[in-house]
Amino acid sequence: MEKTNERKAVIFDLDGTLLDTYPGMFLSANRALGILNKSEADPVQFRKFIGPPLRTSFRVGCGMTDEAEIDRICPIYLKIYHDEGYKHANVYPGLVELLEKLRGLGLKLGVATMKREPNAIRLLQYHKLDVYFDGILGSDEGYTRTKSSNILSLLEKWNVEELSNAVMIGDTGGDESAAGQSGVGFIKVNYGYGFAPGTPDSFTVEELLDEISRKLGL
Repeated sequence: MEKTNERKAVIFDLDGTLLDTYPGMFLSANRALGILNKSEADPVQFRKFIGPPLRTSFRVGCGMTDEAEIDRICPIYLKIYHDEGYKHANVYPGLVELLEKLRGLGLKLGVATMKREPNAIRLLQYHKLDVYFDGILGSDEGYTRTKSSNILSLLEKWNVEELSNAVMIGDTGGDESAAGQSGVGFIKVNYGYGFAPGTPDSFTVEELLDEISRKLGL
C-alpha cells in the first residue's frame, strides 16, 4: 500500500534558508572586485547580492553598471567562490534536526537555487547537507533555468502531480514569486536575507515543521 506522504515534497531555497552564505560570497566578491581595481562592496548593500542571478547580483549588490565589466567579473568571482568561498558558510541552527524529521516523514526533499549548480552541490556537500536531499538544481552555465523551472523539474522527477502536495521554503520575495509561478505553496522564513523577523506569516527554523505539516496536511 502506498504511503500517504510518498508523493509530497518540500523544496528549499539555499542561500539564507539552509545556509548563511553571506561571509563566503562577500569574501569572493570583494576579491574579484579587487582584481578589477574596484572598491569593496558596501556590507549593507551587498545583502541584495544574495538571491538573484549572478549578473543581477553584481548590479544591485555591488553597484556595477558597465556590462563589459560584469562580463569580466562573473567568471573571476565564480572561480574564487568555487576554490574557497563556499567554505565560509554556516548551517542555520536547528536545520539539520528539521531535515532529519522531514526525511523521517517520507517526504521528498529538494533544493532549488539560482546559484550555479556545481557550486550549490559543492557547498551542500562541504557542509554535509547534501545527504538529506533527493535533488539539487541550480542555474546552468547559460542561466537559461529559473527557480520556478527548477521547482517544476524536481516535482516532475518525483512524479508529484498535484501541486498542492508541494511547498517551497525561502527567505526572499524572489523565492515567493518562483513558488507562485510554479503553482506550489510557499513558506517564508524570517532568519535569512529577505523577510525580517516580525514579517507577517513568516517562521523561524523551530516553527517550520508545524507549518510544513499544516500546508501539506500531514
